[in-house]
Amino acid sequence: MPDGRKQLFHDFFLGTYGAMPKCPTDELISRTKTLLIHYLANDPPMSMEDAARIAESYAAGRISRRELRKRVCPLSLQSYLYSVPLYAKDEEFGPAMARFLIDLGGDVNELMSSNPEVGTPLHKAIQVKPGESLAVFRALVEHGKGDFRIRTIGFRDMTALHKALHKGFSQGPRYVYANVTRRFPVGQDTDQYGCTPLHSTAAEQHLERHEQYLENARYLIEEQGADVFAKATDGSLPIDRARTLEMSDLLHRYMAMDRKRLLAHAWRKGATVP
Repeated sequence: MPDGRKQLFHDFFLGTYGAMPKCPTDELISRTKTLLIHYLANDPPMSMEDAARIAESYAAGRISRRELRKRVCPLSLQSYLYSVPLYAKDEEFGPAMARFLIDLGGDVNELMSSNPEVGTPLHKAIQVKPGESLAVFRALVEHGKGDFRIRTIGFRDMTALHKALHKGFSQGPRYVYANVTRRFPVGQDTDQYGCTPLHSTAAEQHLERHEQYLENARYLIEEQGADVFAKATDGSLPIDRARTLEMSDLLHRYMAMDRKRLLAHAWRKGATVP
């Protein structure tokens, strides 16, 4: 893409999305779709007028998705899709942009080529903070057929579910368990080191979210049947990864419900169980 059209992050998200209060959302969505086609058009560059006509024709069903995709540069397209979870987190504009970028050819399951440790667009979108909308994440999952078996390449090779739980997020993971696990065998998947989602939760990467980690651990065990005795590759259990006394106590209480396995674990550790 020519340097003159590399104003992606300013013009598309910071500029256009920043103007949202100044115009109706449907107008903003229409205008931004035109900008996307304009920026992403294969050489030679496309005028804004032509881009607007194409966007209108696609919205009206006069041109197909295949025809639309012939107009864009796929190498540039993916960077836009990675940006949606960062800059467009509302209920309308963000999901509309996510769906349109997927229609243009964006792949929610593609690892970031420049930094595969970051993961796919799903790895970022699943990290929904309390009070934020799940709408963009839902759009990527449903419209883009998100595959939660995809792992990052680099640090721990984590699925999106592992990464979110490792960082203490809850909304995204709960949506996955409720709506996606029936399609893919996720939930007890392991990362590069054989850690389950419960291992990732027990490790509490961000201690300022301590209470959320405890709640996530309870949810995984009580609602999703996570195995408190599951072993990572090195033989460690979730309790062995616990960073706080409260997490350790919580996991021990659940382990005590299966005294036979608890005794076996204590024996291997050279400890005693009262």
